[in-house]
Amino acid sequence: MVDWDEEVDINRRGDALDQVQVRLRVLQPDLLFARFRFDCNWTQPLRLREQVELTVRNLQVDGSPGIKLHTTSNWVKDSSMDVIVHFPAPQKENTEVSFAINLNWPRRFKPLVERTPDRLTVSFKRPTGHVVSKLVLPAGTDAFAEPVGDPALVKVIPGEDESGRKTVTFESFNLPARQPAGVRLELKG
Repeated sequence: MVDWDEEVDINRRGDALDQVQVRLRVLQPDLLFARFRFDCNWTQPLRLREQVELTVRNLQVDGSPGIKLHTTSNWVKDSSMDVIVHFPAPQKENTEVSFAINLNWPRRFKPLVERTPDRLTVSFKRPTGHVVSKLVLPAGTDAFAEPVGDPALVKVIPGEDESGRKTVTFESFNLPARQPAGVRLELKG
């Protein structure tokens, strides 16, 4: 993985609109797919899992969205979903592939909006060059935030978006393989 650039917009119900731009370097000949796991921190009922919407699109050289890619998804637990992104043709070794993942997940952050600490973490099978995940908090809220993972590798940055909503961003450079990185949150007040 070269880059993971994510923005998660959380509303007052805990619904999350997760938008990720992925850039990866192909390290094996004829790569056919890429696999990801997304999760939440509570056991969701089937009716909510069935409402999760996923779209993956190629990204053009200029960053504009391209053709929708075929995906396969499977719930491995009541809180974790595996996603396989299928490429239309085998990807050649030593090339780069870019695509955008859009995930609309009802009540993903239910613990957070119910005033229980919640988290968002990432971990990759291979070393990753740059990871950034920005969480846009529900309107009118703020949060306490702590890094998850090696403090030397994870930087947590509070901020605001253009509409004045509070944000918490975590960033990591040169994240080692299988090293979790992220942020743990608790809403204030």
